Amino acid sequence: MRWDLGQRIIDKIRGKNRRALRRKSHYGTRYIYGAEEGNKLIYEMLQENRPLMICRYGSVELDTVSHFANHISSPFVNFLEGTKHDMSYNAGFFPADNQHLTRFSSELINVTKNADIWGVWFWPKEAEMLEQFAPSAKIVREGNLSPWWAKSLEGIANEHWVYPLESERPKGYEKVEGGCYW
Repeated sequence: MRWDLGQRIIDKIRGKNRRALRRKSHYGTRYIYGAEEGNKLIYEMLQENRPLMICRYGSVELDTVSHFANHISSPFVNFLEGTKHDMSYNAGFFPADNQHLTRFSSELINVTKNADIWGVWFWPKEAEMLEQFAPSAKIVREGNLSPWWAKSLEGIANEHWVYPLESERPKGYEKVEGGCYW
């Protein structure tokens, strides 16, 4: 409750009406799936038994990638100190220096292109990033997603990280097909 009031005050100062955005049915030219149909879409796509990427950007990551995208043609991207601080303390990204943030942003843009479903929060710059880097992703309201479609994941090792190198593998993980460690 307290956070919601604070966020509404910040949005008012920024001139952003989140309630109006939440009622939108389109983001740019693309349709936004609501709660029930979005969850059904995810469930059905999981049933296809093919690789599926469902993602979203957090606000801090979005600001970082957006700054990078605006300077992508520059030989060197200089991130703002506030961005470095937010990536360190809010997103837990270390080390938050220009070199690593550039690599992070570049990698995130590359994987974004493979997104099948995108959860939107209606952050500033989000629509532009989607149009530019995930033009074929289906859009679902992030706040409306529920885990009922998780039953599709039964039998899939969805709670494990894959470690391609033995040196990265925590103790107790086994080598599996493809040479990765689970």
